[in-house]
Amino acid sequence: MFIHGGHENNVHHNVFLDCEMAVGNNYWPDKRWKVYLEGPIIRERLLREVDITGPVFLEKYPGLKNYFSDYGPRLNRVAENVLIGSNMPINGKLELYFNHLETRPNLEKALKRVGYVEEPVGVGSEH
Repeated sequence: MFIHGGHENNVHHNVFLDCEMAVGNNYWPDKRWKVYLEGPIIRERLLREVDITGPVFLEKYPGLKNYFSDYGPRLNRVAENVLIGSNMPINGKLELYFNHLETRPNLEKALKRVGYVEEPVGVGSEH
């Protein structure tokens, strides 16, 4: 999964199988983020098309109150995933916690851990 410059994304409860890098993030430095927020496209989308500073949005998403001025550390959370034959993220500003790394020989054990049950062939074919 790749996050391009975004933040506050939650990558939870996934199974990554044979991934060179399960999660990647192209973190933008503060200067680039500020330029992006001041650009006409993002202003059009977030202030005119939906107005994230209006009462409807602020009541449901109070964290948007100072979106354009106080954007904090801009982290993405990666938690409680199972990685089988895969690598953890090596780039970006991420919060990593309770992820489980498994080797390929432990595939069945890892799938059992996340509650995966394979249906026998022919069962459930009406879907």
